[in-house]
Amino acid sequence: LTDAAPRNSVSELQWQQTLVQALAEDRLSLQVAEQTYAADGRRVQRHEASLTLQEASGTVLQGALFLPVAVRLGMSAAFDVRAMQLGQQWLLQHPGAQLVVKVSLPSLAEDHFLPQLRALWEQAGDWRQRLWVELDAHGLVAFSEELEALATAAAEHGVHVGLRRLEHEPMALARLHRLPLAYVKLGSDFAQQAATSPGSQHLLQAMVATAQTLQVQVYLAGTVDADTAQNLQQRGVYVPEAVPHG
Repeated sequence: LTDAAPRNSVSELQWQQTLVQALAEDRLSLQVAEQTYAADGRRVQRHEASLTLQEASGTVLQGALFLPVAVRLGMSAAFDVRAMQLGQQWLLQHPGAQLVVKVSLPSLAEDHFLPQLRALWEQAGDWRQRLWVELDAHGLVAFSEELEALATAAAEHGVHVGLRRLEHEPMALARLHRLPLAYVKLGSDFAQQAATSPGSQHLLQAMVATAQTLQVQVYLAGTVDADTAQNLQQRGVYVPEAVPHG
């Protein structure tokens, strides 16, 4: 895949060949960005991982470009398992650090996916307590049983699970209690809108209150203005101290 042709004109077969070769030739790596969150005098430091792919030409592709194709081709589980393996390696190389690895929802539907994660998580070490697996909150609606199974398996091995984009799935609030969750994330656009929209404000309050009642931490994904950030932090929401990189 080169810049000589538009990305959207590349055939599915070419993409499939590129993805298969990347897995076979171990040309995947993690791009890791450090992020510090603060809430009401408390600070949490985490590293957030994103998968990258190096083409044969040496060009590095970001996950946002090739992972949607992997999902479309039914290959997301293989990439998510590889990301988890790379995450384990990174944690072993960085004692004491915490790492967030994202998982695609379609991977949950693959029969072999959870057994492969279990096999990895069964490898002893404190790295498991420093691993955070993040999924889209839509999974509580679209893949409820599979998500519950993953979250339960993760908890059994000391691995933490979080949900992002909770504001896009208000109905998920009624199901949060079913999962052993560590945190949920809310988008910055939604949080900023809540400053001027009574409806959004009530929804934000309900989400934060429900999560905190369940002892689930609430994080903000992205940045908001200073006043909004202060209000969120006073509610116990962890707000990024700086814009994430990568």
